[in-house]
Order: sequence, then C-alpha cells, then structure tokens
Amino acid sequence: MKQLYQKLADQLDTKKAGILISILFVISLLPVIYVGFFNYATGDDYWYGVHTYRGFVENGLFGALKGSMQTVAEFYENWQGTWFTLFLFTLSPNHFWEDGYRIVVFISLGCLIGSIAYLANYYLIKKLGFTKGATTVIVCLISYLALQYMPRTTSGIYWFNGIMHYSIPFLLATLAIVHSHKFIECKKKSDYTILFICFALLGGGSYLAPLAATLAVVLMLMSQVRVEEFCIN
Repeated sequence: MKQLYQKLADQLDTKKAGILISILFVISLLPVIYVGFFNYATGDDYWYGVHTYRGFVENGLFGALKGSMQTVAEFYENWQGTWFTLFLFTLSPNHFWEDGYRIVVFISLGCLIGSIAYLANYYLIKKLGFTKGATTVIVCLISYLALQYMPRTTSGIYWFNGIMHYSIPFLLATLAIVHSHKFIECKKKSDYTILFICFALLGGGSYLAPLAATLAVVLMLMSQVRVEEFCIN
C-alpha cells in the first residue's frame, strides 16, 4: 500500500491536487448551502420541542433545559431508550429564534465532512503516511460521493432530527473508533475517557452507529490478540 502510494506521490503534486479538489468541492457545496437558507422546521421538530419552547419563553435557557429533560423522561418511559438523541431532538434551533433552522445545513455538513476528515487524518496521515494533499483529495471525494448519492437528502442534510439521530452518532462513532485504536496502542487515560463518553452517548442514540463502532473495536481487539500471539510464538 505504501509503495503504491509513494509511486503515485512521486508522479503527482498532491499539494496542488488537494487545493484544486478542495476548491471544486466547496463550489459543489454552494447549491446545498443555498437551499439550506430556505429550510424550515416541520413535523417532529415541533412535536419534540413543545416543552422546550414553552420553558424558553417563560424562563429562558434554564426553562428550556428543564423542558427538554421533561420531554426525554416522557418519551423514555413511553417510547424507547434513545435518551441522548431524544434530548438533541428538543434543541431544534427554531425554538430559540425564528430563522434558526437555517444553520441546520451547516451542522449536517460539519458532522459528515468532519467525521470523514477525522478518520482520514488518523489512519491515512498518521498511520499510513499519506501527505496532507493526498488525504485532502480522498476526504473531498468521499464527502462528495456521500452527499451527492445520499438516499434522502431532505432527512440527511436538511432535517434537524434526522441529523441528530444519525449524523451526530456517526461523528461519535468515528471518535470512538479512533480513540479505541489509540487506547489499545498507548493505554492513555485521555483516550479511554473520550472512548467512554462516546460509547455512553452512543448507547442513548440510534442503533447503526454504535453497532458499527462496536464491531470496529472488536476487530481491533481481535487483531491485537493475534499480533500478541504471533510475537509470543
């Protein structure tokens, strides 16, 4: 893998390629962001925020927090145990200012691109020795494909609840995977703390992200056992 990469790096100016692809990627985001300025809350955005909005109007941020906790308690008892994303559902920006829903597109893009970039930075740059330019190209291409071929952009990019239930857990899963790898290798308490927090929050979210993160950690532990057995033998 490294030899193939080195041959390509010798023939290409990865720094210039990274800059060019980044510019093209940003241009491709402009229509996505533009549509976001005409985005408005709907359906569950209002349903989950009833107590939050009422609390905010009556008692400010403290009242909003109290209302959010009330909503989490009610749905936890009567629906399902996704307490973390339920709490996030109640914080839809339209409850706090009229045009607040316009920032949703930036939250969604930040979660998706940030997650991919975080993984790439650790595994491609730090582990495989890729240049920043080459990594930038890969991150932009993956992000572009993820956005352009998303099955339902309305839910994945413009719907606050959809982002809180899937994009935020995806971000937490990438953090958990990276810091699990770091902890297995270095045994630092800071990595363990981040890992613990991520999995605790994932336990109160959607099912896909924690499942993927758990499988990734199990595979890492299994590979570590195999390496240790090989070293012993």
